[in-house]
Amino acid sequence: MSAQVSQPDPAIYMVEADPTVRRRADAALAGLPWPIHHFESPRELLDSLSYDAHGCVVANVALVEMTVQELLQELGREQHKLAIILLSNNIGVAEAVAAMRAGVHDVLPLPVVERALRRQVRLAMSDLRTNLKASR
Repeated sequence: MSAQVSQPDPAIYMVEADPTVRRRADAALAGLPWPIHHFESPRELLDSLSYDAHGCVVANVALVEMTVQELLQELGREQHKLAIILLSNNIGVAEAVAAMRAGVHDVLPLPVVERALRRQVRLAMSDLRTNLKASR
């Protein structure tokens, strides 16, 4: 069982079992002002999040243990303040649209295009910051 990640400040939560994809994503996100926490499965992420977790989840669509919809439901049930970016090597347009309608910030293709991932994480964090300020 993983230790809970208590983050009063925003963080990036990477859900990816493939070390090659993880390294590419880490390279893309290097130098950003948020810490990166790695998880090999969505269950590991969910078990580790504390009530105050907020930031950006970057997760592979080919999740082990649960579907993207199940992950979104779990995160919504806990009311975490998290933007979600999905990575996929074969998601269809209909699936991507459904994910974005369900609250996903963006869906990016694999292999990771470093510049695109970096830009989308920055945008997601900016949107999250704006939404958190508006809700106070």
